[in-house]
Amino acid sequence: MFLIDGSVVSTVHVQFQSQDPEGTITLNGYIPLNAEEYEQNEALPTLTEVVRTKLIDRLQPQAG
Repeated sequence: MFLIDGSVVSTVHVQFQSQDPEGTITLNGYIPLNAEEYEQNEALPTLTEVVRTKLIDRLQPQAG
């Protein structure tokens, strides 16, 4: 956990917006990250990859 303005933060909602190159598909929403996930991936390029990975995991059906 970490502090923002003296308050303990345990979850961060990372909002995203994306569009495919042709402009025919638009995605937006948020991915919840726990404090540890966010702190370890705070840099924007790394955070972008974490959100992309979590989004793909949610969109693909689970095997089994």
